[in-house]
Amino acid sequence: MSDYVKYYLENLYPFQDGILNILKKLKTPFYLTGGTALSRIYFNHRFSDDLDFFVNSQKDFDIYCSLILEELYKCADELEYTFDSERIKKSDTYVRIYLIKSEIELKIDFVSDVNFRIDRPFFYENYGLVDTWKNILVNKVSALYRFEPKDIVDLWMLAKNFLFDWRIVFKYASRKDAGIDPQTVFEIITTIPKEYLKSLKWIQDVDIEDIYNDLKHIGNDIINGNINTLFSE
Repeated sequence: MSDYVKYYLENLYPFQDGILNILKKLKTPFYLTGGTALSRIYFNHRFSDDLDFFVNSQKDFDIYCSLILEELYKCADELEYTFDSERIKKSDTYVRIYLIKSEIELKIDFVSDVNFRIDRPFFYENYGLVDTWKNILVNKVSALYRFEPKDIVDLWMLAKNFLFDWRIVFKYASRKDAGIDPQTVFEIITTIPKEYLKSLKWIQDVDIEDIYNDLKHIGNDIINGNINTLFSE
């Protein structure tokens, strides 16, 4: 077992599990989304560091965040972590905190997203409310503008495993972010350097050349407004 695999399996993921259990018991409308939801629940393809919790246009966002933070403070001694108080960030629709346990740092984001979403979050044992793959897919398209390889790889995994229409995906994505452009997304995913793909902490054995070719395939589907043809049952 490599050092980074041991770090995730024996340190970070158990830490995440403890936090997920706290939030699950609170029964707030926040749901787990993003790369950690994809990796830990859907695909188990790469290791993911952060926890992202969303709600949609929640008028009581501040109240729920305060409830969660209060409970996290209460559980700090029992689970042996501390808050990095200097890096707490808050706005009307966003809260970011960092929890520290020994040498482990866990970043947690709470976001009040736009009202529009695809399907309803579902309850998943041990994790609480979890986002749907369709909604994560639409959000991942928007996230590509961050130019991070993890988002591109997550998009690749979604395309490999689910059938959908790229035209509809972009139609939905534009309802969340009006600036989404298929041509720009095409350029982002088809020009990513292979070294960036290699830099991810993979769980599965992958062939980077195959991924690179698949991304070209996805790019062509996007620019031509096709059904996702990378998927095969």
